[in-house]
Amino acid sequence: MKIGSLVLTAFGLCLSGLFLATLTRAQTVQPSNNDNTNAYPASERRAFINSCASGQSSTFQVVCGCTFDKIKANIPYSQYQEIARKLREGEELPQNILTFINECLNAPE
Repeated sequence: MKIGSLVLTAFGLCLSGLFLATLTRAQTVQPSNNDNTNAYPASERRAFINSCASGQSSTFQVVCGCTFDKIKANIPYSQYQEIARKLREGEELPQNILTFINECLNAPE
């Protein structure tokens, strides 16, 4: 799925908004196992994909799902919440998340 940098930029902007929407809501949801800082709430993936791909093609759903899976595998939930806080304060998406997006956009179909 080779997609140009313009789409990557647009998708990154979409994800910025997604993080603000999804993670603002997620701030009130705590993982069921407080001893595991990487434990994401069970509903988080579906909420992420629904927000990320809202009104978009099925390609966006695949890329959003892939991106979330990479985030969950590599970023503890507490850090995920911190990224949301920083985005609300106007910071840009971290490079590692942009890398995840790019990897998902360029993944073979």
